[in-house]
Order: sequence, then C-alpha cells, then structure tokens
Amino acid sequence: MNLEDIEQIITSKIETRNVDFKAGFKWCKENRDLQLELLRDLMAMANTRDGGAVILGVADGDYEVVGVDQEILDSFDVTDVAQMLHDNSSPKVTVHLLK
Repeated sequence: MNLEDIEQIITSKIETRNVDFKAGFKWCKENRDLQLELLRDLMAMANTRDGGAVILGVADGDYEVVGVDQEILDSFDVTDVAQMLHDNSSPKVTVHLLK
C-alpha cells in the first residue's frame, strides 16, 4: 500500500470489512481498551481474504480527517503492536505499520 492508495481510501469515506478509520490515540497502558479495540479490528481483517487497513487520523462516523499529532505517531511502534497481536492471537498475525 502506498500514499496514493491511502489517499484514495480516505477520500472514499467508506468503511468496509477491509477498511476501518480511527481518530487515533496514544499507544500507552492507559489506553488499553482502545488498543484491544484496534487489535480486534486487525484480527478480523486478518481473517478476510485480502486483509485490510486501519487508518489513524480519520474520525469514525463522519470520516473527517483529523490527523494525528507527533506524540501519537511516536507512540505507535510496530514491535509493540505486533507483540500484543501475537499475545492475543493464534496463529500469529502479521501487521505492517506505515507512518
């Protein structure tokens, strides 16, 4: 997936079984519920034929582009996301994090 693909998904303003929008949140222990919600979505997409994408920085509902600040961006580490996925899934799920 490249920048053009992401822009096209955002401008479509449509969530599907393979596309989910999230306003964004800091990846920290205080946001465990939001982390688990994200993991649930990622695991659901892992069980679809073509996988999927969760795009942070787009408000769920009205699909307004809200962006993410640097603190949120810095808090998302592919190792942390993958580890939490691996701890909660079987077989292991592969995730790619594009910033």
